[in-house]
Amino acid sequence: MTFADYVNVLKKHFKQSISNNELCGILFDAIITPLNLKNRNGEDFIFDKAEVSRIMNGKKKIPTALQEHIWDKPVLDGLEKYFEINIVAELVPDTSDLCHQLMNLIEQDENISPAHKATLHLSANPKSTALFLAEAFIYVVKPDSISETIKPSVKAVIEKPILKICGITATNELSDKIEVVRFHPKHEYTLAEYEVRIRQLYEEIANFQVGEEYCSAVEKFHQPIYQHFERMTPWITPVEISEHDELIVKTFAKEIRFTLLKDFFDFGDLRKESALLSPDPPRFYGNERGKIKYKKIDSLLKSIESYRELKPIDSAFENTFCIRLALCNVGQTFDEDINVRLMIDKNSLLTSKYLDDYIIRDILDKFDDIFEIKRDKNYFEHDNITNISKLPRIPLLGKDRNLAEEWEELFPYFMSTEGELAVFELNFEKILHNTAISFPTVILLKKCVPLIKYEIRSKFMSEIVSGSLQVFSG
Repeated sequence: MTFADYVNVLKKHFKQSISNNELCGILFDAIITPLNLKNRNGEDFIFDKAEVSRIMNGKKKIPTALQEHIWDKPVLDGLEKYFEINIVAELVPDTSDLCHQLMNLIEQDENISPAHKATLHLSANPKSTALFLAEAFIYVVKPDSISETIKPSVKAVIEKPILKICGITATNELSDKIEVVRFHPKHEYTLAEYEVRIRQLYEEIANFQVGEEYCSAVEKFHQPIYQHFERMTPWITPVEISEHDELIVKTFAKEIRFTLLKDFFDFGDLRKESALLSPDPPRFYGNERGKIKYKKIDSLLKSIESYRELKPIDSAFENTFCIRLALCNVGQTFDEDINVRLMIDKNSLLTSKYLDDYIIRDILDKFDDIFEIKRDKNYFEHDNITNISKLPRIPLLGKDRNLAEEWEELFPYFMSTEGELAVFELNFEKILHNTAISFPTVILLKKCVPLIKYEIRSKFMSEIVSGSLQVFSG
C-alpha cells in the first residue's frame, strides 16, 4: 500500500469534496505541527499542487524530515487525537467501508508482516477509525520502519474479540445455559402451528361474505346476452372446487369438529379462464370477494396437505430432544477463521439408526429444512444453511440410496469420536463484535445431558478458549 493508495481511498470518504493538495497538507501537519518542523532552508514546509502531484505519482518521495520524525514521541502521543479531530470528524458517519477498503490494500501488501496485519485488523473498525488511520499513515509515510508489530506508543489499548458459546432458548433468547426442549419439526410451521392456522382459515372462510353482487350476478347469467357469452367462450367457466378437494376439506372439518355451512364453497359469479397447455395461472373474472375466498380455500388445502405430511414426521420425533447453540462475540472487535469444537456424550445423540427408513426418506425428499436454525433478531444464521443441498436426491441407476450418508449431509459438521465423546467441529468465516451467529442446525438428543464442553480457536485469539455450558430442561 503506497501513500497515494492511502490518500485516494481516504478522500473518497470525506463528507465534502477535498483535493489531494488539501488532504496531504492536513496529513503532513500531523508531523510538522507538534515539532514545529522546518525544511532544509529553515523555512515553513509548503506543499503546492505540483509537489503534491509528484509525491502522489511516485516521482518524488515524502520529505526526509517528515519520515525521520514520524516516530518522535510528541508526534506519536498526539497522532490518534489529531486524526480524530482533523480527519475522522470530516468523514462520512459510517466508516466501515473505508476500513474495509484500506484493509484490502493492507492484506495485498507483501511487505507488511502477518503480525503487523493482525494488529491493523484489530483497529480496523468504526469504533477505532482514528487509531487505524494513524497506524496506516505511519506505514505509508515510512514503510521500511515497521518491524513485526507497531510501536507501543501509538497503539491504544484495544479490546480483543471475546468469543463464547451460548444456548438459544425456546423463545430465541441467548443464554449462558443450554435449554433442552422437545424437538418439533417445523416446515414453515410446526404441527401445532398448522392446527391453529387451519382452524383460523376455516373460520375466516365460513365468515367471509361474498356480498350482494353474487345475487345480481346469478340473475345476469340467465339473460340471453350472458348465455350467448358463455357459448362463445367455453374456456371461461364458473369457479368450482373439485370433488376430491371438497372431500379433503369436509373430512378435515369433521376431524376438528368444525361445522361447514352450505355456502362454504360459494364464490358468487366468479369465473376463470383456463388456457390449455399454458404455464400461466388462470385469470379470474367476476366478484372480487369471490376471488379472495377462492384463494383462502386454496391456502386451506395446501395447509391441510402439509399438516398430513408433517404429522408422521412429528410422531417419529415424539421422544426426541434438541438443543440450539450460537457463537457469540461479546468483545469490541471482529474475529475471523474461527473453529469451534463441541464435545457431547455420544450415547445421548439421536442418529439415523433410530429412525425408520420411510421417515428418513420423507425428511430427505420433502422436509430437509426442518433442522435448520433460521435468523432471528438476536442472532444471524450460519452461512452453511445456504450450502445444504436443496436438489432432489436421485440415486445412480442400479444403486440403492445410502440414507445414512444423506442424513449426515443435513448436519454440516465434521464429526468424530474421542472415547465416549462425540465431537462436532464447525467453522465460522467471520463474526463482528457484539454479534451472535447460530449453529446451522439443531443437535438432536435421545436423552438429556448435564454438561456440554467446547473449544474455540480463531485468527486473533492467541490462546484456545475452553468452556462448558450447563444443560437444563425447558
